[in-house]
Amino acid sequence: MWRPDPAFRRGLVGASSLVILAAVVTAPSASAASWQAVDTITGTGLGASVQTWEARPVDYNGDGRQDVWIGHHDRGGELWRNNGNGTYTRVALNGWPMVDPVSGKVPDRHDCEWADVDRDGRPDAYCSAGRGGTNSVKTGKDNELWLQRSPGAFTEVGTARGLGDVCGRSHYVAFLDANGDVYPDLFVANVPPRPVADPCDNPANGLTNELSKLYINKGGTGFTYRPDLGIGGNTGGRCAEVADVNGDGWDDLLTCGPGVQLYRNNRGSGFTDIAAANGLTSASDAQFGDLDRDGDLDLVTSRFTQFGYRLNTGGSFGPEIRIAAVAAGGGGRSVALGDADGDGDLDVYALVTNIPAATNPQDFIYRNDGLRFTPVPVPSAGGVGDAVTALDGNGDGRTEFLVLNGAGKAGASQRIELVFR
Repeated sequence: MWRPDPAFRRGLVGASSLVILAAVVTAPSASAASWQAVDTITGTGLGASVQTWEARPVDYNGDGRQDVWIGHHDRGGELWRNNGNGTYTRVALNGWPMVDPVSGKVPDRHDCEWADVDRDGRPDAYCSAGRGGTNSVKTGKDNELWLQRSPGAFTEVGTARGLGDVCGRSHYVAFLDANGDVYPDLFVANVPPRPVADPCDNPANGLTNELSKLYINKGGTGFTYRPDLGIGGNTGGRCAEVADVNGDGWDDLLTCGPGVQLYRNNRGSGFTDIAAANGLTSASDAQFGDLDRDGDLDLVTSRFTQFGYRLNTGGSFGPEIRIAAVAAGGGGRSVALGDADGDGDLDVYALVTNIPAATNPQDFIYRNDGLRFTPVPVPSAGGVGDAVTALDGNGDGRTEFLVLNGAGKAGASQRIELVFR
């Protein structure tokens, strides 16, 4: 059974500027010491000020170091190699261009996720694309599958491999094992159609539908759209997270925006939405992680008014327990999990934003000590907060949080480390 490499999975990215948070423990002084977040982006190579959408960790070259892909919406994407000394170098310069070299069009690129789709030992990237402000059909600027033909050399083959989706307003994507073979399958989230005149609404045009889609991998040679397996609608605009919720060895799928869907994998025969049975109704983002260290995956969510968690007991989630309310003037936008202080517990990065007002309210890292959460304020950043991803760029086992503050606008990148002083 194929299992996605955790290095390909989403970690902790906070919104519009780039923030990495890690923990370094120092001896407390005689005066009152405390955990603080410090910006150390200078000199890493990642400190650009540019609009962003998402970032994804991946060891693309198999050297044991965690590299990172960063997307810049309609301005292309970048793959950064981890040099192992706290710095990064941009590689694969021909990949994820701002302008498609064949069509001359600009993809409205959103999320990119990584998996070895053809089982050749090299991770590949699938990237979603929206339809832009003009709601154009995506011919010539469609979703992409970038196959890694040799280390650092990528070729785009999405439409040729059956993954074109010219009518979908594609946002978050996720690789998962849907059917129990060794080849990764793919979920593509398409958000609700715009209420405008649209060629995709006329069946006579022979275009694809605008629903979210589950694609089954055909032995590494292509993909088949399978609407009969129980995943569809227009969900996944804010998250798509994969986890074995009930420990049966099969990948389940959680999507959020609009609403929340928790698709239980029926051992390869299809999926059943069990969100309502678990009390899941709304979230702007979600992450799975073992908060209480009991061996199963709990659920942490952001909502407009608060951040909270639900403990997993035997594959079912309990009621939401609040970590923190969101202060007036902001809304909970994104979460990420990682051990930022090195104590073995998963801490929570809570990203707050206010996109309509184009402001970036205060973010916090909530340090987890046996399910007691203590807030550490993150230095203020420009831009507009939108997403957060967890990394371990220096390989020390302590989490760094890469925070993007672009949200369609330029936002200064930050690298934040937790220090005790």
